[in-house]
Amino acid sequence: MTASSSTHRLDKLHIHSVRSGQAQCEPGRHLRPRTLDKYVLCAVTGGRLALRVNGIDYSVAERELCMLLPGMLAEAQAAGDDPASFTLIAFSADLIVKRHNGRLAESPPNSLFRQTESLAMTRMNEQAVKQLHLLRTLHREGSRLELKYRLHLFLKELLSRQAEWQEPSSVGMEVAVEHMERHYTREWDVASLSALAGLSVNHFIRTFKKRMNMTPMEYIQKLRMTKAKELLFSTLRIKDIANQLGYHDEHYFSRVFKKAEGVAPTMFMRTRNHRIAAMYYGLDDYLLTLGIAPVAALSYAERVSRYYNVPPLKHAMEELVSSSMNYDLLRKAQPDLILSSDRLGRNNELERVAPTAIIPYSNDHEHLLSEIGDILGRREQAHSWTEQYNERRFGLQDKLGSQLGRQTVYFIRISDLFIRVYGAANQTGALLYHDLGLVLPDAFPRQQWAIEIGMEDFSRYNAAHLFIAVDPTVRARQRWRSLVRSEHWMSLEAVREQRVYDASDLLFKTLGPTGRVWAMDYVASQLMRTAR
Repeated sequence: MTASSSTHRLDKLHIHSVRSGQAQCEPGRHLRPRTLDKYVLCAVTGGRLALRVNGIDYSVAERELCMLLPGMLAEAQAAGDDPASFTLIAFSADLIVKRHNGRLAESPPNSLFRQTESLAMTRMNEQAVKQLHLLRTLHREGSRLELKYRLHLFLKELLSRQAEWQEPSSVGMEVAVEHMERHYTREWDVASLSALAGLSVNHFIRTFKKRMNMTPMEYIQKLRMTKAKELLFSTLRIKDIANQLGYHDEHYFSRVFKKAEGVAPTMFMRTRNHRIAAMYYGLDDYLLTLGIAPVAALSYAERVSRYYNVPPLKHAMEELVSSSMNYDLLRKAQPDLILSSDRLGRNNELERVAPTAIIPYSNDHEHLLSEIGDILGRREQAHSWTEQYNERRFGLQDKLGSQLGRQTVYFIRISDLFIRVYGAANQTGALLYHDLGLVLPDAFPRQQWAIEIGMEDFSRYNAAHLFIAVDPTVRARQRWRSLVRSEHWMSLEAVREQRVYDASDLLFKTLGPTGRVWAMDYVASQLMRTAR
């Protein structure tokens, strides 16, 4: 894409919102990593800024500017002993394109802004500094339309100086690479790719190999193999995986995969000691239940007021890298596969670290454990756990039923934003009402998985037993203190009979199989204790 074509396409850019700000980094102060959801122009106005983007370090000098793209993981600190001051202009935008069915809004390609995953610095002249100052002034004054218009002009001016951003061959290469990453399942040849880059075939191959340390066809195969590893953590047939990757012959796909990975795809998940990271709560528990220690897992510490250790998991959990979406720590763990949940959706930053398999969320822990066990060649471990769990739960059901009879119970969570009563269609509901045979009161609407209530609504949601989880925040604790002093609270049967129990991490424990065993025993023990 030439500078003139980029500038022409920029005319079709529609800017939605613009925010600006000024900041200063003192020496030794570190701005925490953040995944961007907007385009950000970063202009250093004093000192020198040490910028880390997607794990790569850059030094941005005074009067230099760079553009950061949505999805990039960025962090910063002052370089050297002097403070670094900088201006940030953040904006969101769509590209308005013409289609046969009308005009549509699309996300602008990275190449539109002459930018790649490797940042390029632009030296600001006096005019650019003045324009940047004007943008800041317009933002402070609230002149939104004028601000968008001036930002548009500023971007066009930057693009017109493309030589200061990137070599033309590098820009064309970025277009080709971006196309390959979006459409790696297609049948490609080098001539088509070189045409996309606007280069001769020989020049394209030389430039590509210098930049990527592999040939274009090797890179497409690498993209396919990465996706294959994600798809192999599923119950899909090899034939279906091959088709999704653009291979029409499953046997040819198997040969290519075995040559690349040293093992047939049918045996890949079962025969290797994978370094697996669990990037959703409970998935670490599934792995540990199957005898696999994850190399990284999310930290529970910030999510619960009190964490109860589970003896079978305690030692293994202490060995984990607690990453709580800290991508630096995750990279240091060097996983070769990441498990995440469809509750989070796809995460480009996770996929930059390692192939990422998305696990469908399920309250049916037996089925999910069996499925993961089959994929990882741990069917016997999954079957053994299921047998022991069912023996335990039926025993507790009989014990509770014979000694306590029909018992109603609610699980309630108090957070900064809400007081939430949970029904049956969630992990705590499955434990209380399915596994232990307790009763959800008739007042709860059966079609809801949870409902949010006010303090004055508590009398409508009365039960013989209440399990309460209070989030570890100041606001949540204030809500809790106000609640326990209220008449609404004091009128409840469970409160009068002293049948209110701490459930700090019950919500998270029930997300995994071994934690679920502990939660089941904990709930039963609390109910039996108050019955004495």
